[in-house]
Amino acid sequence: MNEVASFFTPAQEQQIISAIQEVELKTVGEIRVHLEHHSPIPAIERAKEVFSEIGMDKTEHKTGVLIYVAVGSHLLAIVGDEEINDRIPDADWVKHLQQLQNHFVNNDAATGLITTINTIGDELATHFPSQKKNPNELSDDISKGS
Repeated sequence: MNEVASFFTPAQEQQIISAIQEVELKTVGEIRVHLEHHSPIPAIERAKEVFSEIGMDKTEHKTGVLIYVAVGSHLLAIVGDEEINDRIPDADWVKHLQQLQNHFVNNDAATGLITTINTIGDELATHFPSQKKNPNELSDDISKGS
């Protein structure tokens, strides 16, 4: 089994997906987690590529957030779409990334993702609350590359 496919147990993966689903009930924001083995370029640049590759730049409100993890390279990045970046200061993204990194360093990646998803979700709910029409525009599953 490859490192990406087995990075989380099925139970951990379901907990992460459930956290995304719960957060998205409170906001028009869309959160995705993407795992791949290695990033040949800086994590933030690769995260921006993946953001586009998996269609996160096509949401109605431009409120997608991607949490990118290169498991073999030990790299993390968080990127947001246009509207998100217009309202959420860079310092907040740094804080979210540091929170996530601390959990990964302590071998608690699943808890780190869930905590970070909830923290980002609270911030999204403040700036981009749920609306009457709040479709789930993107899959909540963890996307995986090679």
